[in-house]
Amino acid sequence: MKKIVDEFGNVFYVDKEIGRGGQGVVYITKDKEIVIKEALKNGNIIEDEQDINSFNKKIKNLTYKPIPFDIKIAKPLSTLKNKAGYTMKMLNGMEPLKKLIPQE
Repeated sequence: MKKIVDEFGNVFYVDKEIGRGGQGVVYITKDKEIVIKEALKNGNIIEDEQDINSFNKKIKNLTYKPIPFDIKIAKPLSTLKNKAGYTMKMLNGMEPLKKLIPQE
């Protein structure tokens, strides 16, 4: 079972993959209220330390931006330790963004 640790030392155990797209892979954890997004670059999990730090810095900057309450978006709760990604709260009816984009 895959174990992932966040920046605060919280440990999460991946239950299963629930989505995958060009930007990342989303996993539901054993704590059913928390999902984890692990970032992709060129279709692969980001492993380069500089790329990890750059991605996580962007996510930290995003967490300080105001988001209107009427927008149903899962805001990052914490970044991942030694991985490019973040934790977020599972929303009811959460769907991948690609379902919102019309397909040709």
